[in-house]
Amino acid sequence: MRRQVAILHGWSDRSDSFHPLMEFLLASGYNTIPIWLGDYISMDDDVAVEDVAKCLENRVRALQASNELPATFDLVVHSTGGLVAREWLSGYYGDPDDASDIPPVRRLIMLAPANFGSRLASTGKSKVGRAFKGWDNGFQTGTRMLNALELSSAFAWELACRDLLVSDDMEDDKRRIYGEDAVLPFVIVGSRAYEQWPRSLVNEYGGDGTVRVAAANMNVFGATIDFTANIAEPEFRFWEPRFDQIIPLAVLPDRDHTSVTLPSKTDRGASVGVPERVGDLILSALACEDIEQYKALAKSWTSDPQSISERTAAAKPKVPPLSIGNVAFSEEAFHQYIQVNVHIVDDHGTDVDDYFLEYPSTSEGDNGQAATYFQDHVLERVDTNSLTSSRRTLFLDRTDLMKRYYKLTADKALKMRVVASPLGKNVGYFVAPNTAHAAGPEIDAVGLVTLHGVAHADRWLHRNSTHLVKIIVPREAAPGVFTLKRGA
Repeated sequence: MRRQVAILHGWSDRSDSFHPLMEFLLASGYNTIPIWLGDYISMDDDVAVEDVAKCLENRVRALQASNELPATFDLVVHSTGGLVAREWLSGYYGDPDDASDIPPVRRLIMLAPANFGSRLASTGKSKVGRAFKGWDNGFQTGTRMLNALELSSAFAWELACRDLLVSDDMEDDKRRIYGEDAVLPFVIVGSRAYEQWPRSLVNEYGGDGTVRVAAANMNVFGATIDFTANIAEPEFRFWEPRFDQIIPLAVLPDRDHTSVTLPSKTDRGASVGVPERVGDLILSALACEDIEQYKALAKSWTSDPQSISERTAAAKPKVPPLSIGNVAFSEEAFHQYIQVNVHIVDDHGTDVDDYFLEYPSTSEGDNGQAATYFQDHVLERVDTNSLTSSRRTLFLDRTDLMKRYYKLTADKALKMRVVASPLGKNVGYFVAPNTAHAAGPEIDAVGLVTLHGVAHADRWLHRNSTHLVKIIVPREAAPGVFTLKRGA
């Protein structure tokens, strides 16, 4: 008998959207069991991801108690449904002290999941977003949901530290959600822009119109850069993964955020040499029985030079530019991108809000060409989280970084300088404020770190991936803030 399958939708959507997928699964042999479609409220401002996850747990437990749902089943999620599923699994399962506390999901198939946010979340919270999306819902658009979905959200960061990574400043509780005898996750995402107006207004390269490939990918990397002991040579501490396997990621050039849920839609990716259908990929994930098959899928989807994702990156536009549907693609449409989520705190653990990041080049005689090229072509965007300005997301064009930028830099490295403004005349970062300037303009302080290099041994920033980078800067008080004097 085939395993049970449940389907969970995303923000501002409903389960009705997944009837084509349900019918596809039924036609593919999953007709011996019912297919459950999960609905949840996502557009009311008082509902958070945690609320939905708790309701999901209660519903699953009730269905299992009535024998309507088996002890283990497979779960297909779309967009925000990925965050709901991960919050549910990491919040209620994987207790290392309870061998029986095994997640009920065996295969987690994620279609364009917003694992590390969406650039459109902040738009959804704006007045324009409320007018456009919330006109029939009392102009509510799900503020708490969108807070979790915003780029560099604390929610997504903390969730990753519960199910994917062990940061260097947390006690490892050994919680394990993903593994051979637990959940096997898969990610399928498109890199095609929206065709229809007004959705096409928000298109950007490196994503599907709503979610970036790098933000969908479950293969996430973390590190702490600590300037407190040595400003000139900061300590670089890498975080440990909770799951030591490559998670299969299939990047398809012909799917946007909506069409990635349509398994039988005619693929136009064949025109760029990537003919795999979404339905075929879903069925191959559902058929994965053990860790060896899982590794094989990771290789054929993600890591092999001839994998699906690498063939998408290798596709080239024709002259005139390749047209998929009504969307003309330039070469940048097939580039690979990197997302870096930065969180800066001082050595007391307090957020540092007033800072900016620079990317200097040490090449002599280039007349600033490298730095200019980086700003114009490699650094696509910088987004500051609306709730916490100490958290920011950098979006980098990896293809331009590797193929062009490093040719312009003598040291073949990407360096980042942290420039933090002092709190005032008494307290600053990196070094104490210059007391000679106490009555005048405060002087910014800086810290320099190498993020990435052209040599394989120096490459920490991974293609199509999100990186969580915590930066700790020393907070220093001027000498006159505290003094001892001899009593009479």
